[in-house]
Amino acid sequence: MIALWFVLVINGAIMTFVLRPKLAGKMKAQVGAQQVQAKQQEMIKAARYITWITRIDLGIALFIPLLGAGLLKGGGIFTAVALTGLTGLL
Repeated sequence: MIALWFVLVINGAIMTFVLRPKLAGKMKAQVGAQQVQAKQQEMIKAARYITWITRIDLGIALFIPLLGAGLLKGGGIFTAVALTGLTGLL
């Protein structure tokens, strides 16, 4: 579970320090059309990466409590799923 927590921290750092500055749409007034288009493409790519990272984070955030509950009851993830009544999903 600690490794999954590190993945969440790393994903948060990537979003904050790498992708978020790319989404800041600040440009000077003397910018050409090609530069504007390149900046838009870069922003679209950053937004796509953020979407995927957010989905990964959501999956991890849902998986960790299930794993913890399963370990608390003496089993694994399957024990936790059985306790929640989600056995039809497996």
